[in-house]
Amino acid sequence: MTQVNPYQAPVASLELGVEESGELATRGQRFKAVLVDLLTFVGCGLIAGIGVPLQKNGSTMAGTLFVSLAVLAGVAILIYNLVLMSRNGQTIGKRSIGIRIVRQNGDDCGALRIIFMRALPIALLAGLANIVTHTQGAGQLVNLIDVLLIFRASHLCLHDNIADTMVVVA
Repeated sequence: MTQVNPYQAPVASLELGVEESGELATRGQRFKAVLVDLLTFVGCGLIAGIGVPLQKNGSTMAGTLFVSLAVLAGVAILIYNLVLMSRNGQTIGKRSIGIRIVRQNGDDCGALRIIFMRALPIALLAGLANIVTHTQGAGQLVNLIDVLLIFRASHLCLHDNIADTMVVVA
């Protein structure tokens, strides 16, 4: 019979929970997913970019149409990404690559955790760095440090650590 010491420090497992949730996504898979997500929004910017010169050259109706379509497309993509994130922890890019965001214990991760625990803290930290230093570079450095932490053995970025999330193969 083993006696339990009531004054003993608690013991916690520091494993990432990969066994419960599947294989961790590779750095390359995560990078490709981010590129796909960026390209979807860049497409909206290109559409708007066509409309702005049209407005300046007198074709205000055509220019307004292009800009309006770009804004509507951007909003539609944003809403679709939010729906995908709330259903299965994916964006358009993550879905196309076959990866998803889960909690480090393997549980599903809702859209609110992704937005308020993964994205918002890094954005606030980058914005604060810009304000304190009066430069854009400080915020970009925060974002760079966030993503470069993926090269640790755990393959987790800073936003993953903050939100208790990881990206796995779907």
